[in-house]
Amino acid sequence: MKLINSKQMILASAFTIAMCYCASVNALDWRIAYGVHDFIVKEYNSHTLGGNVALAVSHETKSNVLLAGKFILFVDVDKDHLDSDHIGIRWDTNFLAKKKLLDLNNNNLLYGDVEALTRENTVSSIEREINLFSSIGYEFNTSGFLLGAKGGLGYYFLEIDDDAPKEQGFNRDGLKNTTLAYILAAESRIHLGSKFNIHVKGYYWTDGDQWLQNKVVASLSYDTSAWINKSLVALSAEYNQYNLDHYPKNINGNILDWDNDTLVSLRFDMPW
Repeated sequence: MKLINSKQMILASAFTIAMCYCASVNALDWRIAYGVHDFIVKEYNSHTLGGNVALAVSHETKSNVLLAGKFILFVDVDKDHLDSDHIGIRWDTNFLAKKKLLDLNNNNLLYGDVEALTRENTVSSIEREINLFSSIGYEFNTSGFLLGAKGGLGYYFLEIDDDAPKEQGFNRDGLKNTTLAYILAAESRIHLGSKFNIHVKGYYWTDGDQWLQNKVVASLSYDTSAWINKSLVALSAEYNQYNLDHYPKNINGNILDWDNDTLVSLRFDMPW
């Protein structure tokens, strides 16, 4: 496992500076969540249990730019050792800046955003993943329903951990894929009564010739404000699939014996 690299430091520093500036205008909305999870690699029937804590912050500036960020720290109890040298501490981050561009009518709008997604040191041998992209999107939004889609362009980086491929006879060459990428994404949120909320978001990355990665995130949350004000319990699942054709092959086949992973998590989320 490597330390955070310079690109992630730049992303985090820029976001922190923006948030500190915003703090002088209005209070930031901080939230914290505690959870348990199961990280699944289905080809090996591998289930890695663990605990996690997430810290999130959001703010809307005077110029109506939504700024949001989340850091999730995971502690894994790794018993399957798909990566023989895996360290059971890892993290994900998500940063977003979003601004409305045009009101089409009361419920329809066009927006622009910049989003950064990172993953580190997964059980499934993803050493590092960085996606930074800018998009233009459409959104239909009512009090109980949201439907949106966006398309954009940005930077895509995915590095395979060298330990699992090494056991299959691969060397360190060709473990990184860095490219300009196009993204398509769609999102929906549905309120079921006054307590339940369903949220689904999907991403598709391509370099223009071949697809790179698919991601789907779905969650079901329940409002627990009766216990703690503005709190909720959320059950979520995140599925990632990677195109391994971008990496070397040998007589044993692909650089990894699996091309996908799933994270299932149960969290209690509240203001901080």
